[in-house]
Order: sequence, then structure tokens, then C-alpha cells
Amino acid sequence: MSGLPGSPITITGALNPNGTVPSGSSAITIRIAAVTTGNLIPIFNIDRSYITWKNFTIQDPGPYSLYSLFTVEADGANVVGINVMNVIANQSKMCNFWVTSSGTGSPGFPTPPTSGHYCDNIVFINCVSNQSASHGFHVTQNQAPNAGVWFWNCKSLYSGKPPNAYASKALAAHGFDAYGDSFAQRSFNVHWRYCEAAYTNQYTYSDPSQSEGMGFFFDGFTSNSDMLGCYSHDNDTEGFGASSGTTYDMIAFCLSVHNGGGGIATNGLDYAKMYNNTSYNNGWSTSNGYRGGIVLTFHNHADIENNICVDNAVWGIYLDASTNGANKTILNNDCYGNPTNYSYVQPGGIAYSFSATNRTFNPLFTDKSGTGLLLTDFTLQTRSPAVGSGNPSIWQGKISVLDIDQNPVTNAQGNVLGSKVNMGAVNTQASGAQPAASVTSSAASVTSNASASSSNESGSGSNVIRQLLEIRSEYGQRH
Repeated sequence: MSGLPGSPITITGALNPNGTVPSGSSAITIRIAAVTTGNLIPIFNIDRSYITWKNFTIQDPGPYSLYSLFTVEADGANVVGINVMNVIANQSKMCNFWVTSSGTGSPGFPTPPTSGHYCDNIVFINCVSNQSASHGFHVTQNQAPNAGVWFWNCKSLYSGKPPNAYASKALAAHGFDAYGDSFAQRSFNVHWRYCEAAYTNQYTYSDPSQSEGMGFFFDGFTSNSDMLGCYSHDNDTEGFGASSGTTYDMIAFCLSVHNGGGGIATNGLDYAKMYNNTSYNNGWSTSNGYRGGIVLTFHNHADIENNICVDNAVWGIYLDASTNGANKTILNNDCYGNPTNYSYVQPGGIAYSFSATNRTFNPLFTDKSGTGLLLTDFTLQTRSPAVGSGNPSIWQGKISVLDIDQNPVTNAQGNVLGSKVNMGAVNTQASGAQPAASVTSSAASVTSNASASSSNESGSGSNVIRQLLEIRSEYGQRH
């Protein structure tokens, strides 16, 4: 059954809001008896509206026998107003968390959507995926018309890592993945906020070349979506990626550290926005072809500003010869300590002339030693030349924008604080903003708003979500 707008059904387990077990009790762990191949059904297949799930651990009993542990699916009707909070999912045969309008298919792969249904106003908060055979968090062929699908402060660890018995097909594995099969069956309106992806593995049991092993990935035909304030580290290939058919997407205030491939690497993404990202020490895999801070191939339009790329294996910023330089804005970036800091030879062998606003200086991070770093290690020292050197106009008019540490960049009126922004993912020194108390406390405030969001039947989302939707306002409605 479904809840009602303003009166969602709430199903609560025994975990504390921060994911720990309350004193004197044990966490509720849901285990479903193993099922046979050919009868693979997801645990918690949510196909009703206005339901809140809170404080559960879901464990595959196989291990790795079920292809999805928590699925929100608009198969027979639209699904709206679903809140999923403090849910931990462990060791699925395919995806631990899945949002889809496509139907589950058999055995466990999506079938094309035929009904025109969608999932909308779906919010995941403080959820954790451990050891999924494929993606940790996956959105498939879902065309959310209003608020969209949101992931706040979620974490994906060891996607693609576990061996399993499901050997009929090779699986790609990414920490966070949004996918569309074609332009008609694309996904749009997907938002990843302050999430972390780490240790995603290329492992697959039949064809390793099919498992990309990225932290965050806008797969083919994902549009009008964004990654903001996310942290990707120690993954087998790219930290952040996008492929052909993806349009009008943004990657901003993200941190990519010690990934095997590029920090940010995209192939065919059009009308891309890449703002205020930090890419450090990526490209350790010698078999990977995208070993730079920001790598673009087969692009047409892109706007690349205020990024810092340091100590990556081959390039700082690299564009290949298939990319049209006439439709690029590449300004106010800092590439330092990369063997080649800036590289782009245009079609016809013509060298691209990078603007003088693209600099090469030591950004003076507070501490950049080691791997698996804390976000605060990439705070700029007060004497850093990257402090206040970014282009503030790209954020002017966007209300309540936050950096990766959730320090404010703009206020509720859309004005840039202090009239300046830093280069890179951390903006603390630019405006004098103080660090946020913690990601958990910030997410808790989102939780209260997200719970109330079900009262809006149109699925327009919570106040916080409405504010952050303004970040995308410049794109218009291009569905």
C-alpha cells in the first residue's frame, strides 16, 4: 500500500541516525532466504508512493545471490515521495541500491520502459553500499520530471569487488552510476550530493574489460544531472566519468584522489560544466588511457573553470583531437606538477591557445601527503595564490551553493560571499566562511526537510532541494 501526501508510511529499524547501533540493542538486519537463478527478485522492491524507510541493514543471504537489495521501481505506476534514510546494504549479486522505471527483466537486467512511468522525489540520505558485485547506487532509464532522484551523504565501498556465482553476463561496476539506454530511454534529473565512492574494483567474473571501476559515472544518455561536493578516491579507474549521449550535466566542488584513471574523464559528454574541482595524484594504472586531472574526448561544448589539477600521472587538463575547441570555455584553472600541465591539439593538428587565466602554480594545500585523504587536507593555505582567484560569475545568482566541506559559496539571495571564490573544491579562505560542523549534522537537517517533502504531491521536493535545483536553472528545461 501507499502512504498519502503529508502522511507517508514510515518503516523504522533500530539503527541510530548516524548508522550506529543503539546502546543495549542490536541493529535490525533483513535477511531473505536464497532464491534460485531465474527467480531473482530484489529485496524491498518499492513500487508504491509516500513511504519512508529508516535505520535498516540489508544483507544478501547467499552471499551474492540476489541482484538488487533495495529497488525503487516504477513498473506499473509512477512512484513518488520515497525517503530512504540510514539504510546499509551488503553484498548483492548486482546493485545494492537501484532506482528504475524500466522493470526488472529476467534474469535481473532491465527491460525497456513501455508504460512511461517514472520515479520522482526519491531521496536517499546517509545510506551505505558495501561490496556490490556491480554498482553500489544505480539509476536506470528514469525520467523524473520534477524533483528528481537525490543521494545525500551516501557512501559506496568496494563495488565490483566480491566474486559471485552469477556468470551469465559481465558486469560493469561503479560506486554511483546513472544510465540511459538511448535518447528516448535516457535518465535525467539525478543528483549526487556530498557522497563518497572508494575502492571500486574492475573485477568481473567473465570479462574484465567490461567493468570500468569508476567512483561516479554518468553513463550513456544521462542528462540534466549533477555531482556536487562528492569525494572519489582509490578506485580502479576514473574518479568521475561520463560517456556518450550525456548532456547538460555538471561536476562541481568535487575531489578526486589517487584513482587508477583520470580524476575526471569524459567521453562524448556535451554541454558539460566542470567547476571548482580538485584532482590530485590520479592515473596510477599504466593500462588506463585517461591518466590526467581532467580528460575530455569526443566533446563538443564544455565549460571548464576554477579547477585545480596537481601531480597526476600524465596530464593536468587534456583534450583529444576529436574535441571541438571552438565550443570550449577553459578559464581560471591551475595545473601544477603534472608531466604535461595543459595539452590540446585540435582537429587538423592546430595547437589550442590556452587563456593566460589558466595558471601553473603550487596551490599550497594544507597537507596533500598519503592516500585516502580527509577532505580538509585540500584546504588552501591563506597564502595560496589559488585563494580568491576563481571566476565568481559562474556561481553568481545560484542560491545557497556549498563547497565540498559544505562551506557557503553563495547566500540565499544567490550572491557570492565576499565577491570571490577560490580555485578548487574547498572555498573556505575565499569568503572567510567557517567549516561546516559535519556532514552528518548537515544531512540531519536535510532529513527533516526531506521527510516533509512528501506533503507536496507534485514531487517538487524539500526546501533544500528546491534551493539546489537553482544551481541547474541556467540549463533550462531540455528534457
